[in-house]
Amino acid sequence: MLKKLIFTLFFFATICMAAQNEYQSHNGEIMKENTLEIIINKPVAEVFEFTTNPINTPSWIDCILQEKTNEWPPRIGTIYKNHGNSDDWSVYSVTKYEKYKEFELVKADSSTYHVNYSYIPISTNSTKLIYHEWVIHGKLESPFTHQTLNQLKKIMEKTDYSS
Repeated sequence: MLKKLIFTLFFFATICMAAQNEYQSHNGEIMKENTLEIIINKPVAEVFEFTTNPINTPSWIDCILQEKTNEWPPRIGTIYKNHGNSDDWSVYSVTKYEKYKEFELVKADSSTYHVNYSYIPISTNSTKLIYHEWVIHGKLESPFTHQTLNQLKKIMEKTDYSS
């Protein structure tokens, strides 16, 4: 019984350590893409407006301290710039924009990193957000985790944006 318990604990510890290694997939390959989904109990318009507004980004993505755009509202060709603890700005260009449905950015310095947000209304007050990021060459440097999307859900569901 003790051996079985030790094996079980070792097994779960190994799984937890592997799950924290965000740079490799479940089969050990380097991650070139990452897809996450979450249901947010807010209308699709509110989720879309909140996630595309650069003022809100630092509240739900911990590594971003500031984000801004060259124009508002965004459209295809809009430039988003953000930075974390360093003074280096990351620059992205909007390549897809369909209001309340889809929003996609490509990193300007290499055109190899892409991120796509898809918004699917589940009901009048519930939205499925699909977050998909990928690189054409290389590997994902800092892939999103469910923790980031859970932070977004928590912030959005505790606040009334309808007024």
